[in-house]
Amino acid sequence: MGAKTAPSDLHSRATRLAPDQLAVLAHELRTPLATMHATVELLTDFPTLTCDDAARLLSRLNRGLAWLETLVENLATWAADTNGYVPLQRAPVSLRDCIDLAVAIVQPFLDRKHQRLDLCAPLPGPRVSADLNRLAQVLVNLLSNASTYSPWEEVIDLAVSASPDWVHLRVTDRGPGIPVEEQQHIFTRFGRGSTVAERRSGGLGLGLYIVKTLVELHGGQVGVDSTPGHGASFWFSLPALRLAPALALRGPARARPRLARSHSNGRTHESSARR
Repeated sequence: MGAKTAPSDLHSRATRLAPDQLAVLAHELRTPLATMHATVELLTDFPTLTCDDAARLLSRLNRGLAWLETLVENLATWAADTNGYVPLQRAPVSLRDCIDLAVAIVQPFLDRKHQRLDLCAPLPGPRVSADLNRLAQVLVNLLSNASTYSPWEEVIDLAVSASPDWVHLRVTDRGPGIPVEEQQHIFTRFGRGSTVAERRSGGLGLGLYIVKTLVELHGGQVGVDSTPGHGASFWFSLPALRLAPALALRGPARARPRLARSHSNGRTHESSARR
């Protein structure tokens, strides 16, 4: 028979969870809920929507519910671990799949503020060893942050580039920017400063901390470049997934074009440009 857990032990465990992990739970659940709320607003504010537009918005609600269910399951697993271990289900992941998943989640934020997402990424896109849902969390946090602090009808840039060893992603907003002295604290847990507090809009100060934690769990690096008054550019880099020689030989013999995509009001505009 295994030893029973005393009530005092359970209380101690709950106490340890409350300051950090439960705050993370609250923060991460807020994003999909806000996304679904924005979608419902679009449905109710425009009663003359066409059947196609209504179906598109309902599809977004379904994706939001699926995303929320995934977060609840994953975060509950994490919170149940007394050491704060974040479980990863790693597999070869196409960054394009990850980007498409994240954009589908944040699109209602963009639509509500009439913002456009400009995506520039190589085709067919680099691959990394990652947990798809966790990596999508990183992009959802960065893109929703960029939408929140960019003005209405502005452009948000998402750029993907790759080197032999690393894959780089960068999200650039048109927000207020971050003073240099505050940039070193912006990824810390509950880290705050004058502009940091403004950017986080009174939140728990956990979004960028979660980004840093998940990126580093994948063996990557994260950072920010910003000039006050000129927006901020958040970036992260992940180790590139190297193909086995036999698989690499099956790839295209010539360089592929880069894809530039523009997301606005649920539509995608694409144009290609050579490397």
